[in-house]
Amino acid sequence: AVVDRAIPTHLAGGLSFTDTDVDGGQIGGVVRVARAADEAAVDQYVLYWGAGPAERLVVGGEPARVAAVAVGAPRAEYGLSSDTPLPAGATHVLVYTANLDGEMETGVAVELVDKAIPTLAPSSVSFLDTDELLLTVGGTITVMKA
Repeated sequence: AVVDRAIPTHLAGGLSFTDTDVDGGQIGGVVRVARAADEAAVDQYVLYWGAGPAERLVVGGEPARVAAVAVGAPRAEYGLSSDTPLPAGATHVLVYTANLDGEMETGVAVELVDKAIPTLAPSSVSFLDTDELLLTVGGTITVMKA
């Protein structure tokens, strides 16, 4: 039998991630992959930390792989547990379609936004009451960042 082998030619349909960990420098949440329009040549979706929207983060001389999600999985997603350290230099999560012959050269990216509870108080807060009525207030509150 003749088998035509090739790396995938269809990108993942998209990628999303929302950080649910409120500690700075740590992330957690579910990375969701929108499936490729045609998965015939795709066996898995491989997730990497990205140093940009099109650049895999390299750690110890190797691309920093997060996980692989099989095409046959009920959902194309991967859960990052809370308190997952955000690798130095990581700005994105990238996903590449892959099979036994290799990974597609082009991937899809989502920017990482590290949600965190502020640790510093505002440098100042001021309020100017511009409402002239007795027992009512109205005006502008100004909060200066730390």
